[in-house]
Amino acid sequence: MSILFTLIFYIFNKFNFDDGIQPLEALFYTLDLINKNESLLPNITLGLIAVDSCDSPTHALDQSLIFIKGFLAHLNAFHAAEYFCPNNQASTFVGKFPSERVVGVIGGQNSAVSIQMAQLLKIFEIPQVSYLSTSPTLSNRVQFPYFYRTVPNDVTQAHAIMEILRHFNWSYVSLVYSDTEYSMKAHEKLTTMAPFYNVCFAAQYKVSYDCNASKYEEIAKKIISHPQSRVVILYTDKTYAARFFTAFKKMKRTWVDPFVFIGGDGWSARTAATHGNEAIMEGAIAVSPLARKIRGFEQYLRRLNPSTNKRNPWFGEFWQDYFRCYIQNESIPSSKSWSRPCQLGLDLKFRSISQVSFLHFVRDAAYVFAFALDSMHKDFCHGKPGLCEAMSHIDGIVLKNYIDNVSFTDESHWQFRFRDGGDGPPRYTVMNFQKDESDRYFWREIGTYFLTEQGIPLLNINMSIPRFRFYNKTFPPSVCNIYCDPKKGQLPHFKVSFSSLNIL
Repeated sequence: MSILFTLIFYIFNKFNFDDGIQPLEALFYTLDLINKNESLLPNITLGLIAVDSCDSPTHALDQSLIFIKGFLAHLNAFHAAEYFCPNNQASTFVGKFPSERVVGVIGGQNSAVSIQMAQLLKIFEIPQVSYLSTSPTLSNRVQFPYFYRTVPNDVTQAHAIMEILRHFNWSYVSLVYSDTEYSMKAHEKLTTMAPFYNVCFAAQYKVSYDCNASKYEEIAKKIISHPQSRVVILYTDKTYAARFFTAFKKMKRTWVDPFVFIGGDGWSARTAATHGNEAIMEGAIAVSPLARKIRGFEQYLRRLNPSTNKRNPWFGEFWQDYFRCYIQNESIPSSKSWSRPCQLGLDLKFRSISQVSFLHFVRDAAYVFAFALDSMHKDFCHGKPGLCEAMSHIDGIVLKNYIDNVSFTDESHWQFRFRDGGDGPPRYTVMNFQKDESDRYFWREIGTYFLTEQGIPLLNINMSIPRFRFYNKTFPPSVCNIYCDPKKGQLPHFKVSFSSLNIL
């Protein structure tokens, strides 16, 4: 007989294909593999409860409180009972979630959502593993002792960027960053590391959300005014980046030599930042957490349709929006927005989809719980299949100890284990924004970056792949022809302080 353990899974948006449907189906797919593996958690089944965070910390907190009520009743039953029913039995909670079997939480995507959840979950000692939240704040083990993530800390992107500068011999660059935690922490790290890499900053500019178009244009003009500096580190999210590229495009008539833009995963591969700005961005280099596909997942995904997918309650509604049709099935809420009936066997567009790059982090999050529980099972049940009495109730603080020491081979055949208590291994993909002969723009993988446990950076770029322009593979130099002082990160004759250059 199989015994069910349950994971709560937070998705970004249940109807969004890339950020909602794909991560949820990737977790279903991974749990299938885990549950079919007879050597991992023998005769024990891992289950799933999916929750839509709507990318809102407040909504995610409300959803968390629903299963927390059941978790409190569970603690009441297995620990110091304070509440009893008339029959003298410990009271339980009857709600929408089977909370008596919840052992942990996977999610959220957004760091703000994960922070809100982590503050609540630590009170009840519930382990949480995010698959996409990268905020440096979440690395604080005192503040968030039960939070883990399968992605690396954002700050480690700064290491990768500095190694890229050294690789291409770029020592004189401009830096644009936003007033968000994501950017401020990276800015601090970049400026601290610059002297060790002999990098000078021609200019540094900070932008805020309320900056208007003229402010971005002013920044673009000042960057253009430094003819020796042809590299711009743009460390912002997609909204700020889109505004910056739009302003830079307006200034194109004032400069002759193109610029190289370098960034992180805040804007790279984000349509909101690239759309309409492709010509300006060509040649850009970006780093993002190492992307690797889940083997077999695309074939699994392409076989799905509302008739065969019974466990995803939102799949039918998603399908109708995706194909702009309505489903004639009483068990599936029918969309009134479309007049064309869905033809499930003929909607072939779904057969050509491909998986988004971050799904292997979802896979890793599931395996973190699976291997931690499996280690606990070996210790508590001594290899006997199924759930023994010692594991009939699992304390979060005990499971946390096993998660701390979890280790397994990930999708790329590398060893996975947490760094610095709760961060994923610092491994990145290096990408180059290119154009092909059909004038199609795309991000192309050109290398990888790793930071070893000893703190040694390993940058590997296949130099036969990167190119600056379709007609010119050679990247421009970005060096200072006069004396620079890397310890100060600026030219000694520069009359205006960085603080006065910040545009708020």
